[in-house]
Amino acid sequence: MLSPDYAGVLFTRDPVSGEEKFVTEYVEGLAENLVGGEVTPQRIEWQPGESPAAPFDIKTLTDLAEQAEKVFGCPQDVEWAQADSKMWLIQARPITTTATKRQNFDLGEPEELFYWGPSRATVRYMSDFMAAFERFFLACAASNELPNPPKTFGLFRGGKVVFLINAASYSNFTLGIFDEFFKQDRLERDLAAWRKATEELTRLTGKKFDEKIVDAWLMTEFAEFALYGAEKAIAAQLARFDERTKLKIRGAFSTPDKPTFLNLLDEELAKSRNVAKMAKKYPWIRDGYGGPNDEAEWYFAERLKAIDENGLIEFKDQSAERKRLAAENDLSEKEIAMLNLARHLAEFMDERKEWMMKTRRSIERPLIKIESGWFFDGRKITSVGQDDVEAIWERYIDFRSASSAVSGMVANTGGRHFISGEVAVLHAHTDPMADDKILVVPSTSPGWVPLMRRARALVTDHGGVMSHAAIVAREFGLPCIVGTKNGTKVLRDGDKIVLNLVTGEIDR
Repeated sequence: MLSPDYAGVLFTRDPVSGEEKFVTEYVEGLAENLVGGEVTPQRIEWQPGESPAAPFDIKTLTDLAEQAEKVFGCPQDVEWAQADSKMWLIQARPITTTATKRQNFDLGEPEELFYWGPSRATVRYMSDFMAAFERFFLACAASNELPNPPKTFGLFRGGKVVFLINAASYSNFTLGIFDEFFKQDRLERDLAAWRKATEELTRLTGKKFDEKIVDAWLMTEFAEFALYGAEKAIAAQLARFDERTKLKIRGAFSTPDKPTFLNLLDEELAKSRNVAKMAKKYPWIRDGYGGPNDEAEWYFAERLKAIDENGLIEFKDQSAERKRLAAENDLSEKEIAMLNLARHLAEFMDERKEWMMKTRRSIERPLIKIESGWFFDGRKITSVGQDDVEAIWERYIDFRSASSAVSGMVANTGGRHFISGEVAVLHAHTDPMADDKILVVPSTSPGWVPLMRRARALVTDHGGVMSHAAIVAREFGLPCIVGTKNGTKVLRDGDKIVLNLVTGEIDR
């Protein structure tokens, strides 16, 4: 009945994030192709009270939408048209689903990240460390003196753990921690407090043990992150030297003043040559975040072979060489102190590693609530569910060498942050498709609904967040990315892909 200049669909609340804002998608002329998902429309978002630039009367449209929401008492899905400079409200109905706003689990591209792991670990045997890690990060976030920690993932999957952090943010954080640790001159008191706490632990069991072991870990966290930041801090101090000189200085100042505990065990093994006796005396030698391990005898047998082939590592007193290099290169007192601190921090962490290995057999239960993953967003800790962990792991570990991404708009998250699976590219709703595939199509119509019910996720070339595909996907709780333009051209049947339901990117 109208011949509109512009027509479209408006939601009085973002149907994907649940955010309280207006979202409209529109086309020139009739909106039939927009609703059918056959075209990719123009899009405008605005907050209540705003009146953004638009080629139609957006103020009147906003007023009509607000009236509809007031009359019906819930967020509205409004179809509208403007003809001869007059705005018409064609129909209004409740939004089919309104998602709650989800936390952004996206850390950027894989090449931008710092990776720790994957290493052998389970939640139970790493939970004491994680509990202290939490407390340290939260304390940093609340402090006016310490740098704010970066967004960080801790993901557990298949008996392994990986930590993911933006590399630049992590480098700046650890540098700030080292600078503060150095300024506070806290190494001796932290080390003394930790040694006292670990000695007390040997007399505790049950809940008292659980509490005190987390306290003991916490006494080491400042030192741990300071050690990570030492390299950058010292590199800045030594920037005036050529590479050969820097290498000499670092070599002399980083050599430990005493053998590591593993070197001491090698010396004992070389003297006794009794593999079974060593395994009985040190059964924990292969224990770690993955829990107790029965490979002690294998370990000592392998070490004995290596010692026989290569000999023992000889430790030489480097104090005279350090003194000579300091005088020769006119190192300042601060530079010498920083270099010495880095060495002593490394020695502290070596003691801690030995202690960690010795204590794993006393862990009776997880000391922190982690389902499968852990996320720190700068202010708080969030548990990450198994489904998200699986997809994030694939995105950042299995797909680190992913090809260039196809991207579109997230029309529905399905309650997920990422989802992975195999592609089925279809051009007609009569084409066959196996269950649980990621359905990739040009656009959808009601004929596609049976396939959408069987799909794992949906990707379309055309359409926006108000198209048929998007609306039905939200009704079904189906993860959906629309408007990729080239999804059916780039993706192929059988491709393994990951949908980023935060950014709209699709990685192969």
